[in-house]
Amino acid sequence: MRGGEIIGGRFKFKVKVVNESPYTINDVTVYILSYPRDTLILKTEDDDIFFSKIEPQGFRSPSFDFLPTQDCVRGEIVAGVSYVDASGKAHTLTTESYTIRAVCDLLQPEAITPRGFELKLKELESGEILLKVEEWTPEEMQEKTLRVLSDSNFHEVSSDESITDDVVHFKISGWAKGKYTRKNVGAEIFITGISKQKGASCRIRVAGEDDAMILPAIDDLKERLSAYLCPMCGNKLTLDNVEDLKKGKIVRCLFCNVSIGR
Repeated sequence: MRGGEIIGGRFKFKVKVVNESPYTINDVTVYILSYPRDTLILKTEDDDIFFSKIEPQGFRSPSFDFLPTQDCVRGEIVAGVSYVDASGKAHTLTTESYTIRAVCDLLQPEAITPRGFELKLKELESGEILLKVEEWTPEEMQEKTLRVLSDSNFHEVSSDESITDDVVHFKISGWAKGKYTRKNVGAEIFITGISKQKGASCRIRVAGEDDAMILPAIDDLKERLSAYLCPMCGNKLTLDNVEDLKKGKIVRCLFCNVSIGR
């Protein structure tokens, strides 16, 4: 098993080695086989971690620290594990590749006026994508978007609303700067739908001083906006909540107790 997360500007990659055999395994070594070297530097003291043994049904969870060198990190990390079984036979295994795609986690908010934001966007290259949501009202998506932008390290520049014949339109914008390249990136999210009715369209537009950040940032925001999160508190909904929402039922968030789906 493997996984990772960005903590304090570093990417921590974990490999969990479980001994599911009835015998102790010995001389266990966990090491990194491959990672995107153009955007990450391995900062762990050693590139392999050794355990003398792992008992039956026991496990070890070593971690490797990587330091990003760019604001956009994309690639695959593959780890290897070698060990000697109870009969003295050596084995070597590799993990499935772990895809790392980080942009918003490597940003920091930067304040800018709405006028300054509009002027900046005229100078920058941009890209956009259209996202359809069926389980949320436009108002819920607006609340969710504000939280997603904040969690994605964007400074909220503006949040505008207008209504035409029961169709509500939201425009939310955010501005941030890369921690490493110090280049700026702006996001605009346009939400449209019938007021108080489930189903809305979200158009995500991202502009940046570094062209390489645009598409990954769009993908990052799309993934966060598509996740089944409570639009009020931002916590993940349970699988039962998600299934009930898909059936058109009203659900209640276990964390903030708000009703969702009306």
